[in-house]
Amino acid sequence: MKKVISLILAVLMLASVLGGCGKNVKDSKVTDTKGAAETGEKAKDDSTVPTVIWYFPSDQQADQDQVWEDMNKKLAAKANVKIDFRPIPMGEFDDKMKLISSSGEDYDLAFTANWLNNFYDNVGREAFLPLDDLYEKHPELKEQCPEWLSNVAKSNGKLYAIPNMQIVATQLGLVIRKDLVEKYNFDPSTIKTTDDLINKLPAFLDKIVANEPEIRVPFLPQQLWGIWDYEGISTGTASGSAYGYAYIKKGDTNMKVISSDDFAAFPENKAYSQLQFDWAQKGYFGNDITLLTDVDKLQTAGQVAAVLNIYKPGNDASLAVKYPGYEFVTVPVGTAYTSSSSGGACMTAINVNSKNPEAAMNALAAVYTDKEIFNELLFGLPGTHYNMADETHAEPVANTKYNLSAYAWVLGNQFNSYLLPGQDDNTWTETEKMNNDAEISVLRGFTVDPTPIQSQLAQLNAVAKEYDKFELLAKDQASYEKVLAEKVEKDKKAGIDDVVAEVQRQIDAWKSTLNK
Repeated sequence: MKKVISLILAVLMLASVLGGCGKNVKDSKVTDTKGAAETGEKAKDDSTVPTVIWYFPSDQQADQDQVWEDMNKKLAAKANVKIDFRPIPMGEFDDKMKLISSSGEDYDLAFTANWLNNFYDNVGREAFLPLDDLYEKHPELKEQCPEWLSNVAKSNGKLYAIPNMQIVATQLGLVIRKDLVEKYNFDPSTIKTTDDLINKLPAFLDKIVANEPEIRVPFLPQQLWGIWDYEGISTGTASGSAYGYAYIKKGDTNMKVISSDDFAAFPENKAYSQLQFDWAQKGYFGNDITLLTDVDKLQTAGQVAAVLNIYKPGNDASLAVKYPGYEFVTVPVGTAYTSSSSGGACMTAINVNSKNPEAAMNALAAVYTDKEIFNELLFGLPGTHYNMADETHAEPVANTKYNLSAYAWVLGNQFNSYLLPGQDDNTWTETEKMNNDAEISVLRGFTVDPTPIQSQLAQLNAVAKEYDKFELLAKDQASYEKVLAEKVEKDKKAGIDDVVAEVQRQIDAWKSTLNK
């Protein structure tokens, strides 16, 4: 159900629908403005080098101006472009991008995803520039962002963003603060399956609730919806992303679409909703659900004991850098899976009203593909902000005033990044192997055309907003059951059955074209 996903979105962001953007869609066919990156020549006149504005979610860094000034000298020489980076804290990114979009403020590049600065919303509002021709002009980018990945950023056959290369396959990962693991003698390695998670984790969380008052949120359920073997089918529209209405069981070659409210056919979804209520009653999500809007702030302050998130090799070392003062233990849960929309969680798009889309793509391609540029953006200046422990590992200096390494997944090809202290030499090899070995969705390559069901989706999204986090707000079992029944009835009136039928029709039509 949509609420299943709304909880997760609430944990990840401040939910909002982006404001209106300019409708004057530009043709992405451009004249050849290849930069020095392809010719090897240095820009002759630095004052004539164009500067593009790039918004991305991240914390401000004390030495960012110093680092970016140096990096821009390299960018000017290599790609005939400079970048005016404008980081916005993760918890504020949605709201601020909404204001930037609605005000028509000038910018060129922005982070977008199926969960933040909503990709579907922006495409529906014609806020992003089609990138097909620009993409073709950068073979170095195509090599590192191949079509199997870039296809996730297409709508109606056109490319509207460049997905970042990183962990694409999805596998759940349970992350627990190491000091708490040791204090309570808990062995996370015993949790290997989702059943283990449900049955074994509560014993640990109960101790946190009873004995750790400074832990304001014992458990962050960022990916709790992923515990069942079902894939939510994206029905994203201009009203926003919508995964919670139509589902398919993983591996079902019949591709039978199931309504989130059909608890007879999909009892796991009812069980998940009940689990949210039960764990909320036990205090696992804390006593103030408004805290769930800024997870970085909570974790930086050491106010979270455990998180269910996406597993990736080398995660513990990355988290230790992102949240200094704490160590973590991460264990994979379940198996890896590549859904029909995998790769859509971190992308970069070009503003449709960009004054220089060619320069914007030059900048994006340089950051994405050039290891020297990318690692300076992530780690800062060698000798000042970090030192190389060996050929592949960068070690930030004590109390460094610049470190964006935890945001590599936001900015480009993570495989080009130096490794962090404690990360295995094979981290990127293992990540690539995980991508290659994951179970592939039977719907990979399929996307829903939401046009015939726009009205129903808009109404369903309104219902979802009305009942946001109701499981966490219910006072007792009776009130929970009553509100759940009310929501299911409103979903039906809003047209959830129409949505399921239309998605099934489109899947059947797509399926008929396979192997022809």
